[in-house]
Amino acid sequence: MYEKFERISLVNILQNLVFIFLVSVFAHSMIWSDVGFLRYHKLKSKLEEKQVELQQLEQEVVVVQKDIYRWETDNFYSQKMAREELQMGYSDEVVYLINKH
Repeated sequence: MYEKFERISLVNILQNLVFIFLVSVFAHSMIWSDVGFLRYHKLKSKLEEKQVELQQLEQEVVVVQKDIYRWETDNFYSQKMAREELQMGYSDEVVYLINKH
C-alpha cells in the first residue's frame, strides 16, 4: 500500500509539472509571440501614429485643393504666383532675381 501511495504522488507531481509547463508555454505564446499582447500593443500604437499622419495629409490635401482652385479661378492670384514663385513675366518685361540670403 505504501508503494501505491508513492506512485500516486509521483504521478500527481508529474501531472502538475506537465500542467505548469503547458500553462507557461501558453502564457509565453500569448505575451511574447507574434500574435501576443506585446505585438498587439505595438501594432495599436503604430495604427494611432498612422491615423494622425493620415489626418495631417488630409489637411494638406485640402490646402492644395484650395490652392489649385484659386489658381484656376483667380486670374490675379495666378499671375501673382507666376511672377513671385516661378519668376515669370510677360514677353515685354524684364525679370530681376534678387537673392534674399
